[in-house]
Amino acid sequence: EGIDFAYDPHLALHENTVDNPLEDGGGQLCMETDGLTPGQSTPGEQVACQNVHRDFLNEEGCRLSYHTSTCNPEELPMRVIELSEENVAGIRSLSGNDLYITKDMDTSGLVFDASTGKDAPCGSGEQSSRWMMVDVVTCDNTAGLDDATLRLFRGLIDGRSESKNYNSANVVDVKKYGHGMQCADPDVQKVLLGNVRASDGTCWRHVHWNERSVIDFSSQGDINNYVVQGTSYVAIPSSWSGLIVIGKLGGYVRIDDSSNPPAAPLNDPSVQDAFKTMIYNPLARPVLICGSPDEVASDPFNGDQGFDIVIPESEGFREKSIWELSAQRHTTWTHLALHARDQLRQRVGWALSQVVAVGLPGSGMVFFEKTEQYTSFYDIFLRNAFGNYRTVMKEFSFNKIMGEWLSFRDNKSLQYNIGNGELQYPDENFAREIMQLFSVGLYQLNQDGTQVLINNNHVETYTIDDIVSYARAWTGFIPHYKRGGTSTSGRHGDGNLDPMEIDPETRDLFPKSDLQGGYIGEKSVPLCTDLPAKHFTRKGAVYRLLGSSPRPELQKDSNEWGPETKRLELSQASPLFTRLCSQSVNGDCTFPAKVVLDENLIYDAAAQMGEEWEVDTIRTVTLKSGLANPIYYEYLRQPCVEQSFYGNAVKLMQDQIFSGGEQTAPAICGDPRLAIATPMCCDSGWESSAQRGYIYCNYQGERATFASAQAICATRGRQNCQPGEMREHLGGECALGINSRAFRSWATVGCELKVKIDIASGDIAIVHAPAPDFSGQALVEPMVDPNTLNFFKGRWSENGRLSLNDCTALASCTLHSDGSCICSTELIIDQTIFGSASEIASADEIMTLTIGAVDPATFDTGTYSALDCGITGVSVYSTNGDCTTLGTDTIFAVEVKSKQYFLKNTKSL
Repeated sequence: EGIDFAYDPHLALHENTVDNPLEDGGGQLCMETDGLTPGQSTPGEQVACQNVHRDFLNEEGCRLSYHTSTCNPEELPMRVIELSEENVAGIRSLSGNDLYITKDMDTSGLVFDASTGKDAPCGSGEQSSRWMMVDVVTCDNTAGLDDATLRLFRGLIDGRSESKNYNSANVVDVKKYGHGMQCADPDVQKVLLGNVRASDGTCWRHVHWNERSVIDFSSQGDINNYVVQGTSYVAIPSSWSGLIVIGKLGGYVRIDDSSNPPAAPLNDPSVQDAFKTMIYNPLARPVLICGSPDEVASDPFNGDQGFDIVIPESEGFREKSIWELSAQRHTTWTHLALHARDQLRQRVGWALSQVVAVGLPGSGMVFFEKTEQYTSFYDIFLRNAFGNYRTVMKEFSFNKIMGEWLSFRDNKSLQYNIGNGELQYPDENFAREIMQLFSVGLYQLNQDGTQVLINNNHVETYTIDDIVSYARAWTGFIPHYKRGGTSTSGRHGDGNLDPMEIDPETRDLFPKSDLQGGYIGEKSVPLCTDLPAKHFTRKGAVYRLLGSSPRPELQKDSNEWGPETKRLELSQASPLFTRLCSQSVNGDCTFPAKVVLDENLIYDAAAQMGEEWEVDTIRTVTLKSGLANPIYYEYLRQPCVEQSFYGNAVKLMQDQIFSGGEQTAPAICGDPRLAIATPMCCDSGWESSAQRGYIYCNYQGERATFASAQAICATRGRQNCQPGEMREHLGGECALGINSRAFRSWATVGCELKVKIDIASGDIAIVHAPAPDFSGQALVEPMVDPNTLNFFKGRWSENGRLSLNDCTALASCTLHSDGSCICSTELIIDQTIFGSASEIASADEIMTLTIGAVDPATFDTGTYSALDCGITGVSVYSTNGDCTTLGTDTIFAVEVKSKQYFLKNTKSL
């Protein structure tokens, strides 16, 4: 046919499955295919990192990799030169420049400058200092540092493996930031800080800022008088100036940074050709690696069917047409359908694919170009052919092809769109089709499959109101970043094969009604206020491995929080440390990718001395003791329901406050029972005179309940307050990042919760009315201000729905300019539903309860007792009652279709 075929010996397909991910995420492959030719300093065509973002499909198989080649798809590899003694000598020989390493720098000339803090690591503002590991028997505190100063620099040195400046193993530079990182007063003017022992037991000595620096002395005249004979070291006077510092011994220097091009002698072509190294992970930090379902290596003995690799036209080869690409997946499917050994799986998978259909050629969608992505979508049905349909629904709902086909990819919430100047409601396409085509259908059915009829009329399974509500549930779905693979370049690139993720910024935050007249999640999970104290040590608590990165994936940290930020550290005496370490038979920590506590952790008196016993909740935890590299885990709170309306709401403020007491950032209300905000502490008398606020914490970003926030302030001799001034650099170390939207503080003033009612539909919205600041203003978040349009379905009692006449007649209500009604709220809680077991005829009556409960096994032993009340299919638990005196503390357990429900014997109004 006149078509030429070329054999490419460079192409190799590697296995990268969930159970067997590439050992370094494919980093070595990236470095071997960097496309560089001798003399080049910029990369050409290059295989991208194949390390897969962690998701619900692969998280159980993720693991840590310590290779220097281990890659992260969000980070590009670096072209670096390692400044080892051997390389320094080689660079000196090739370039002819006088490149040497300083040794035993004289420190006698270091003098404290009171105006700048120069030469003093503890001086005001940001100060850097260099530390060198020393091999000594005892690590004495030779400078007599105060304990507070020792703790500060121990923490900074402990963070050396997290540093982004490519620290060497034995020489590190640390920076004390001005955001509340304070030394003890007696140490502020000290220019030498002596020794500090790190948490891993190593001893570090404060040295001259140029000690073990690699310096180009070519402009300094004759350097030979200072060279230590036969080495690359020089002993020079500290008075020398104008030195050209290249880096430090054992560190790496980049030679591919266009914003900061390398200086001589590193820019010498002979040096770059001889010494350049491509590296992702220069410090061999533990990096999380994950695979992808069915991403297997090619099998040369499995026939001649396979994918064509896209060849760019610029290379002189003919590109495959879109129709040839479309034919690839048809050929692949036909081959498997006819010859695969698992014929039952193939047939069930095909049947499921006919129920859950997406675009095909001629449908108007350009999926015919996406060979691998489409076949990956089809694999959902093969993988779950013998599983359950709920899993199938979850997988196709997170799939990028479905997101594009039914237009909920990048679907954004109303509050997000309004905040960006656009009155745009969420797309309703998928919300409708997942019900109509993929699940419940148009009409309700009896158990035998016949349609439910009332007065000989069909009963619809859902209404337009349900579609609108569910559309808000399908917001925030966005693709992951692209990663490497055989089909990720060129016009026909498949892009991302991995499940989409949820973006909290564009996700709708308000309640969603279900098809039974209630709200999604209200029966399935408990109230957040009912979770027991120290719930992060209780049965069901989930921890996700982060590796060497302290930044959580499912919670938002301030961008200002870096490696030096204070984190919650677990001691080896902590039961949580033991559980996360998960020692192997030889005593080494295995660090599982995901840890779910299957029982409550028991904390004895010694364990209760740990940092985690002092807090209400945690974000990330650090495991350092006895480890070469710190390891981080992220805590995921048990799924629970935060009530929209509650009593005794307290104002939550954010951001800095300058003179005059005006809060320029909007506030919201907070439930004082929940650990959702930081303390805000002032001296006594803050109510009558605007005072400066301070934030205290056990770890950066710590959240506390309002009662705990008050107690934290009291231990510092202050009171929780609404401040008249709050400055990040003056509010203490824990104030760092206060301008982040994820950072709020308890303000100790009231905040009224109101309800906005659409009189025509009965839909409701939430309105917050915080107390004013010291300037008399009360800014509130737009999504909960009186003009909010974030309505959701209200659950009204019989004849209880508000009318226009009610709105104008009630003193607690006002008619808004848009025709809605805004009313004050009062919460009536803890009303018992069943007073005795004799009132309960069956488990069906229990399922009419609407508030989920905590599993009684999550509480301390003896808190709940099981009662034998003789109700078929129902387990009853109580703290102090019996079957004849059930109360609001009673918890019922019912299993429906293999799902366990725990329900409270109460309701709230």
